[in-house]
Amino acid sequence: MTSGEVVVSWVWNETPTNLQAENIPIEANRATKEGSSTWFSGHVNLKNGPGGEDRMYGFLNAWAEPASAEYIVNEWG
Repeated sequence: MTSGEVVVSWVWNETPTNLQAENIPIEANRATKEGSSTWFSGHVNLKNGPGGEDRMYGFLNAWAEPASAEYIVNEWG
């Protein structure tokens, strides 16, 4: 990433922020015409598990809220 040979790359959110802090000229485009990419891990809805679908959807809806995205972008980079 820092060699100057990379034109386009997909990286974790904090990478551009960390590289910018090291005065490495890098830009991130989160407003692409194709839309933004994201990742999601760590949640499994077990068949016959505790909680139920209403709690699963509550969790997923909370992640989809603009305030969640704002926090991730501002705090995680």
